[in-house]
Amino acid sequence: MLVLSIGVAQGYPAMPVMAAEGEICRLAVTVTVGHDGIHNDSTEFIQLAGQQLLFEDSNGDGEIDEEPLRPYHRGGTGDERHAVFSWNLIARPCIPQERSRDGFVLIHDPQAADFEADNWNLAGLRIVERDTDVVLYDHFVPDPDGNGGLTRFKKNEQQTWSTLDGDVDGDGITDRVERFGIVRADGVDAWLPANGADPCRKTIAVEVDWLQDRVMPISHQPSPGVMQEARQMFARAPVQPISFCPYIDTLPPGGVQLLVHEDDGIEVDRTDRVAALYPRSGDRPFDRYRQQFFTPGRSGVFHYNLWGFQIDAAASGLCCVGLRTEDFLVAMGPEVDPPVRLQSAVFAHELGHALGLGHGGADQVHYKPNYLSIMNYRYGHVGIPDFSDWKAAVATIGEAASSSQLREALRVVSTLDYSHEELPTLDRHALIEREGVGARRDVIAAWWDNDAVLRVGDASGSLDWKANGSIDANTVAVDINGQAHRCITGQDPDPGRGMNDLESTRMGDDVILNTAIYAGLNAYCDSTAAATDTASQTRDYSNDVAAGLLGADDWHRAKIHISGTAGPNTGPGDPMGLIIEPSAAELLARTDELMEAMVAATGPTPSTPRWGYVYMNRATPAEAPLGVPTLLDNAFQWSTAATGSGWAGVVTHLATGEYEVRLPGLGGAGGITHVTPFRTNNTGRVCAVRQYRRDGADQVIRVGCADRNGAPADWWFTLFYAAPATGQGPYATLRYEAPGGTASLPMVVNDGTYNSAGRVNRVIREGVGRYRAVLTGTAFAADDGHVQVSQYGSGAPAHCNAHARTPVGDGLDVSITCHAVTSSATPQPVDTPWLLSYVARAGLHGDRTIPAAYAQITGDPAHLVDSSRSWSSTGQSPAAVRLGTGNYRVSWETVGKYGGSVQITGTGSDGSSCHLGNIGDYAAPPRVAIDIWCYNAAGLPADAPFAVAYVRRP
Repeated sequence: MLVLSIGVAQGYPAMPVMAAEGEICRLAVTVTVGHDGIHNDSTEFIQLAGQQLLFEDSNGDGEIDEEPLRPYHRGGTGDERHAVFSWNLIARPCIPQERSRDGFVLIHDPQAADFEADNWNLAGLRIVERDTDVVLYDHFVPDPDGNGGLTRFKKNEQQTWSTLDGDVDGDGITDRVERFGIVRADGVDAWLPANGADPCRKTIAVEVDWLQDRVMPISHQPSPGVMQEARQMFARAPVQPISFCPYIDTLPPGGVQLLVHEDDGIEVDRTDRVAALYPRSGDRPFDRYRQQFFTPGRSGVFHYNLWGFQIDAAASGLCCVGLRTEDFLVAMGPEVDPPVRLQSAVFAHELGHALGLGHGGADQVHYKPNYLSIMNYRYGHVGIPDFSDWKAAVATIGEAASSSQLREALRVVSTLDYSHEELPTLDRHALIEREGVGARRDVIAAWWDNDAVLRVGDASGSLDWKANGSIDANTVAVDINGQAHRCITGQDPDPGRGMNDLESTRMGDDVILNTAIYAGLNAYCDSTAAATDTASQTRDYSNDVAAGLLGADDWHRAKIHISGTAGPNTGPGDPMGLIIEPSAAELLARTDELMEAMVAATGPTPSTPRWGYVYMNRATPAEAPLGVPTLLDNAFQWSTAATGSGWAGVVTHLATGEYEVRLPGLGGAGGITHVTPFRTNNTGRVCAVRQYRRDGADQVIRVGCADRNGAPADWWFTLFYAAPATGQGPYATLRYEAPGGTASLPMVVNDGTYNSAGRVNRVIREGVGRYRAVLTGTAFAADDGHVQVSQYGSGAPAHCNAHARTPVGDGLDVSITCHAVTSSATPQPVDTPWLLSYVARAGLHGDRTIPAAYAQITGDPAHLVDSSRSWSSTGQSPAAVRLGTGNYRVSWETVGKYGGSVQITGTGSDGSSCHLGNIGDYAAPPRVAIDIWCYNAAGLPADAPFAVAYVRRP
């Protein structure tokens, strides 16, 4: 930049001497010229408070002029581009200092003939009171190419400019408008100054209108609190305050001022209310409403936002439209009382598009784990959750959390925000798990694993991209944003035919989730749509990920300057070239999807195997005196904490039928435990797990037993405990402990509930004593595993059976019935908590390295073994024989080892129950023969179906 000192003379004129306090008499003005300079023959005037200021050196020759001083400057400017001129001025008479806030006026008066007259660009202006060094105005806007600067003076127009016409905060709204309002032919629209518009703080102004039914009490007005959430989001923005404000003595705070004028409810008939506001073709009601109801004079100052029932089809939002492509729409569709957070998130998301942000920040690539913004569809419905706050909230809610409680917790721990930092690029084919996404905050990062399961983790730490329970030292390849690459949906293109199940065959590395097929890691749709399915318009997504998944700093990129050039104006597959969003219902489903992944992430963390079993063979006071810790026989027990043959559980006989069993070295959070009565030959008994807990290095389990009438009874039992281990699967546990067993739990949240698929387990109470456990995950849908169920809690004795299993979609439903223990022959359903384990192709502990077996027995003498739900580590099928009424023997020839353990679960729905008679793994190992006794509702021997699981030491 060329700096000239033309016009600055040595010394000052004799008068005035000094300004009185509070007055302006002498000024130093610095003018920075832009890409077009000032001719020598151009005349420039400067006014303050309607008074012409006098130039000490009006011709720029470096000498102070003789009196009388001239009220203009002409000469010494040389048409120099990007030059800086310093002019000293005098106010006669002096002017009150507060009048400087009314603005300085610059007037350009070209003196040459019209075709030779001058245009010039003002890039910067600084005005300082010389007597006090107080800065009265200071603003600079770069003008490298003639298209920037504060203003452009022209020979025949724009010859007057006031500092009020400047924009010191750079938000595209002039200081005059923010301070005094919008001047219109019929008066002044003073809404901005009346509502606190600050010319020294970046401001975004939005006018909101909405449709409302002319007859019915139905309105699409944003709910109370929606705009407050949006205002708070922008107020927190990491936007630094400006360093100088000519209008106030104290600088305003940073952030962005969002001013929302909720203006008009537009009354319409129902037909117009539910009509598409911006259809892909034909009449667009939005344009008509905008023209009629958008306050005149506000275009170019306000964004216009219209709320209605629908935009086009079921979209929840649309941007960017209007005469200046800076307007947007929001529609909640048929949702009744949509959550305030959903409304505020969609509003801020669409406004983000109007500020130039895409779904990937700088691009339109969806679901990037390294893009922590509500512009990302992963967060655009609720905000960015804080991981630590979420875990604390879940712990506070407790284990019987309802969907509404979990959604509210998710809302509370989530923050509406655009991204604050540009995170490192992610290469889906070479992800470094120890580096994660590299965020500075422990917010939630979310991604798909290669099985199309949504995973979440701490964005500030390492991330298990492969979801295998460990942080890999080598790079891994994972389709982390695969949800963005949809290939085929089950939606029938022929509405009349209505065949909306997915009929297409998955090919290549494509993946199936629910009723859709997605491109796999190669980002290309290998599958071909069946005639009854719908193919996406895009088949090859590879360009989206070729350069990696780019991070973006939204607040740095956002154009917080209303200019009529909003965008990015690109919507995937949309012929209008606009950004059309998913429906409100879809967004709510994504909230639940994220919430489920977060619930799963707060469950037990798999680690090294931790499991064990004991035979509690000290049941009577003679065997275990009341209150005295008694060692159990270590020949019939084992655990991962065992070192040689010295490991032994300890039982304390607390009262008749009540025991506390201590498993040394198995202490830890969570896990699951099961109990089965032993030595029940011709004698109906029932045992329940009362509670289990960690006590230092040990696991302590309380068990209660009763006779067939429900009275407390001392009895022997086998007891099993296991915690989730790395690499297990399919494996799930569920601790259902709703008070009294009387409630459904949409997502079971406790440290005894685990799902190896990274999904959630649910419980649906279908009636008294009838439940449906839902194990979500495609691996469970194979339904080839073992289900173990035990009564849990301190309630009256009951026995719970897993009486039916049904693969459903991407999971498995397990039907559970619980019946009271009575002498009545009529089954008595009863509500009670219970414990459940599911394991496939492994022992009940899920440890595939240890020999084990399980079998399901139908109870039908002609077809005793259900081979589809039976397994052994040696590949041998079980043999089963009915020995008598209610008495069965199940055996394997090559699995057994002396000292094993067994758990039994009844699988009937008629109140029957089955228990353990004998474990015969000692006579001819590796043969093991297990005797089982079954009973009817009255506790008498009866034929019944059951499932048996055998585990043993290594």
